[in-house]
Amino acid sequence: MNHAQQLAKRRALLIERAAQQRIELAEWSRQLERPASFFDKGYALARSIRSHPVLVMGAGLVAIAFLRKSKFFVKFAGVVMTAARIGTPLAKWLLLRKSGSQATP
Repeated sequence: MNHAQQLAKRRALLIERAAQQRIELAEWSRQLERPASFFDKGYALARSIRSHPVLVMGAGLVAIAFLRKSKFFVKFAGVVMTAARIGTPLAKWLLLRKSGSQATP
């Protein structure tokens, strides 16, 4: 057997081995799809919480209020919402006053 035939035989063997490895890799990736999707959903939830913390806090307060059926949590949520309504314009006014600029209507 000459060198060219040996190379052709070796090449065919390597191509066959690569095909088998691709099949095994596809099976492993199918097995990992479900756990990976679980972590993807968890990561998406974490990003949503990070970008909308007020909504998550509000939803938590509402859930606690309904689950506990206690008026304390409802009153607490009302106080927090009132403080947020008053505190936001007050903070803007204080920051504008401190910087010395005028508020633009």
